[in-house]
Amino acid sequence: MTGKELIDQVLMLGLKSQVVYPVQPEAIYTHCNRAIEEVNRLSPLSATVTLLNYPLRPLVYKKGITVHRGGEDVTINASGVISLAFAVSGSGEATLSIAGRDEVKRFSWIDVPDFKIMRAVIFTEFSEDAADVCLTFTGKYTYMVKDVSFYGEMIGDVEDDIVPFEPYKKYDLASELYAGGRFMDFASLPVRFNDVDLNAPYDYKIEGSAIYLPSDKQGAYEVTYFKKPLKIDADNVNFEIEIDARLEDLLALRAGYYFYMVTDREVAERCNAEYLRLQSIVMATMHKVRTPVKFRDVWGW
Repeated sequence: MTGKELIDQVLMLGLKSQVVYPVQPEAIYTHCNRAIEEVNRLSPLSATVTLLNYPLRPLVYKKGITVHRGGEDVTINASGVISLAFAVSGSGEATLSIAGRDEVKRFSWIDVPDFKIMRAVIFTEFSEDAADVCLTFTGKYTYMVKDVSFYGEMIGDVEDDIVPFEPYKKYDLASELYAGGRFMDFASLPVRFNDVDLNAPYDYKIEGSAIYLPSDKQGAYEVTYFKKPLKIDADNVNFEIEIDARLEDLLALRAGYYFYMVTDREVAERCNAEYLRLQSIVMATMHKVRTPVKFRDVWGW
């Protein structure tokens, strides 16, 4: 069923196609999309995304949280460094000196309530050589530092991609990057890793729309999720609606209920009654459950 076919069915329920459409296209798009989203939840379609989990291993890694006391300088040395990152909270200062260079990079932060990431790239457009570095956390204040990480390579394409190393790497499926903005919920567990099923919470963690994969298990992870149907609008009204085919007959009735609720309450109530009747039959069929009660068609046409 295309979006245009759904709209035509909704308008036919009220026998008002020549009046309503296309005079109020935005209204019917809104109600149809609401119905598509609701009906889809009865038996949502799923998709699988492959996450290539190859987090960069640090050359030097100071795991966990360290409290730097006022009056105490703490120095960390590392060789062959291209980039580095660490997280801080509170108020503090740090300096980064690079062997063979006169410049010193300075970090400072004031009243950071939660951890904020500090980062640096060693090479410039004129030199891509790794360097020996010395990172000094000054003791002017008392503050916390978390997961200091020195890398022998660059993470990602821009400086903002550099993050402190952590035992788990976060992938937020709600972002456009992984599921095209169509993530609704995780569909099945466990996750598959290189053709092996994983079991939470030891091999991965899930929080909301994000899945955390273990940094010490590099490889391809397959994650199955329920996806949101594409919304219909003026640009894709002729596209096929992505929904379980067994639910298609419910769409016009649900959209009709919302669409006619304001303009024709009688039609809306008939749509709702028939939707509930048909929904019971469809769901019973999908779950292979016999329905002993014979339902009466309340539409009467």
